[in-house]
Amino acid sequence: MMQGDDDLLNQFIEIEGQQVSLAEIGGVDLDAVAEKRMIRFPIGNFLWEVVAEPEPPKLQKIGDKNAGIPFQLKCINVMGVKDPSDCQDNDPMKLLGQIHRETFFINGADVVGSLGYVVAFLTDIGVPRSRSLPERLTNAVGAQFSAPVTHTKNKDDKDAPPYVNLNRSKIVAKIRAAA
Repeated sequence: MMQGDDDLLNQFIEIEGQQVSLAEIGGVDLDAVAEKRMIRFPIGNFLWEVVAEPEPPKLQKIGDKNAGIPFQLKCINVMGVKDPSDCQDNDPMKLLGQIHRETFFINGADVVGSLGYVVAFLTDIGVPRSRSLPERLTNAVGAQFSAPVTHTKNKDDKDAPPYVNLNRSKIVAKIRAAA
């Protein structure tokens, strides 16, 4: 152990409202931890519902230098996929109930312009207008809409897995407006 490691391990960080000791995290026996992988949605069209898991969407710090608004979207119907072999066990229906996280990053040099993308998304999925961003984000929970998933190559690392995003310009239906 290097000098300073003890100081680091004695620190606590807050994770989703819980104080967690770095020593506690570092002391977990990894042989007892099951592997868990993120779901990578295939290219296709899906019916989504905005969910509050673990909480409603809100503006938050992302990493050291970014801010954004992540939306947790639960897949409630698979309307078609380009290649079923991209799905677990070649079964697109195993995507039902899975969560996709769509994040709107805020550009510090153009905050109002960045928020314009959020406002457009909220309007497209049927969230009623209000003057307050927090109110409108809270009201997004329960909104259901159809939108395709696209894959975009990482321009900086051609060997990296593609980015999985909604094609925000092709939200095709407001199924049920949020409260």
